[in-house]
Amino acid sequence: MKENIKIDEKIQARYSPRAYSPKNISKSEIDTLFEATRWAASSRNEQPWRFIYATPDNAEHWDKLFDCLIDFNKEWVKTAPFLMMVLAQKTNPEKNTERKHVAYDIGLAMGNFTYQASAMGLYLRNMGGFSDEKARENFNIPEIYEPIVMVAVGYLGKESDLEKHLTVPKANDRDRKTHDAIIYEGNWNKLK
Repeated sequence: MKENIKIDEKIQARYSPRAYSPKNISKSEIDTLFEATRWAASSRNEQPWRFIYATPDNAEHWDKLFDCLIDFNKEWVKTAPFLMMVLAQKTNPEKNTERKHVAYDIGLAMGNFTYQASAMGLYLRNMGGFSDEKARENFNIPEIYEPIVMVAVGYLGKESDLEKHLTVPKANDRDRKTHDAIIYEGNWNKLK
């Protein structure tokens, strides 16, 4: 690790909690989060990301999103005040061609979303544990879109309120690979 490198504190403080406060997120806060995604870079500025979201006050939509999650995620997401599904437009419908860089584009959009959430004092957890089939069924998702991830967003809750079997890592206990383990200069063989 290069200890003398300083990065923005919001990036370093980010972590993925499982304990959420039921405190509501306002419509204006939600709009701000999505505005941040709008400004993300994308290949040819195609912006191939789409979002389906709900808050608990819209029970019909919330229940349909919640239904897509695996049981483990359902146990702690139930207290989050915001739930969304991130989708990628896999092909360009005008040209009927595959979008080769769609994963990178989605990552940039969610990077903006994540940073904006941190700037607003919100935390999020990305979840791969959900059913694509239920997502397609519940929301009539066209074939050219692929559900990528589900995300819970909210204010931090109390870890003591979680069920005992839901282990929650502390923010300070997060290990990261060293630069030497992930970065190489000029030759793949030098990557450790």
